[in-house]
Amino acid sequence: MRPSRKHGLVTAGAAKNAVAFVAAEDELRQLGISFRLIWNAYGSVDSRNPLSVLRYLVRRIMPHPNRGVLFWALFSRHLDFIVIMCASSVYQTPRRYALARAIARLRGAQFILLFVNCGYNTGSLSEAVLGKRGGAHKVARARALVAARDVTLASISPAACRDVQDHFNVQDVKMVGFAPGVAPSEMTNELPEDPPMFLNIGNYSHRKGRDLFLDVALRCLERNPELRFCWVGKHVPRPEDVPEIAARGMAGNFMFTKTGSPPFDLIRRSSGLIFTSRSEAFGLAVSETMAMQRRVFCFDGTGGSYQVGDACAVFARFDTEAMAEAVCAHAARPARDRVDMAARERYRQDFTPRAFAGRFSSLLDGVQQDRGPERARRGFRKDT
Repeated sequence: MRPSRKHGLVTAGAAKNAVAFVAAEDELRQLGISFRLIWNAYGSVDSRNPLSVLRYLVRRIMPHPNRGVLFWALFSRHLDFIVIMCASSVYQTPRRYALARAIARLRGAQFILLFVNCGYNTGSLSEAVLGKRGGAHKVARARALVAARDVTLASISPAACRDVQDHFNVQDVKMVGFAPGVAPSEMTNELPEDPPMFLNIGNYSHRKGRDLFLDVALRCLERNPELRFCWVGKHVPRPEDVPEIAARGMAGNFMFTKTGSPPFDLIRRSSGLIFTSRSEAFGLAVSETMAMQRRVFCFDGTGGSYQVGDACAVFARFDTEAMAEAVCAHAARPARDRVDMAARERYRQDFTPRAFAGRFSSLLDGVQQDRGPERARRGFRKDT
């Protein structure tokens, strides 16, 4: 039987937040779901890249991007759902989101707040907003929106769902997962390099665990000085400028590099990902590494531990000693044994675009079934 057609709006503040919808567009269409993607922020800018600066200026002179969702919510010929991909923006623009919700109600569309993160900066942002003029009203409006019975709350990992529940003191947050959208052509069967190299991918920051990564790496180098470590991301320093590395004279064992796209070649050359993020709803690099048949080493309590499941190595929060021991043991294996087929199988089962499309379709179907008296059970808990 041919599925009923559904069309809606999906907003995102950054390209990486929308990658699952973009990657799964064809699979969603096969399930009868289509969408218009709307950017709800100006995006980031690299001041050293003229093309990046030009794109940013063009976005700035266009009509305010956040208002795009209101325009299309009003004038789309067919509208079945609105997905607001959000995190801190729920406190920054609650009035606009509330207006979008009101339009969705008038048009009989489902309104979904899909949290891409809620564990690191949302709480501090709410405090910052409270300290500004009119901030208390803005925070109250945001919390009222989240607690509304006709608003569906969703997030991209179990850890993120718990963060939303704890921060907003609500229940019934749906888990839809995510997908990095790795092209099948990238999923080759190359062996990792020798001497073994281990990566981390992300902004070089405290949140991403740069200190934890260095701790693991330096512990490993005490046991095996031939190992190599690479950090791929923004704001990376030169290895010789990092005091912990320079003091030990080990700059030659480290490579810090920037990239504008997923570094699949480096992942294939590596023996695994040392994922040290302190707060991560869903690590795109984790699923990308698993797709390349490489092992992931991560800490419990983040989206990364959900992603790897039983397929890779999960350690107690910030136990760098245990992680370093496992990394060294993995590095000691022959190259062919450092290929992790279980990791790729886990990726294929849960994190392909097809898997995401199926979960999102189930979310839409479930929202339709939930409407009515059953929805009255969600909202602020009585113990607030």
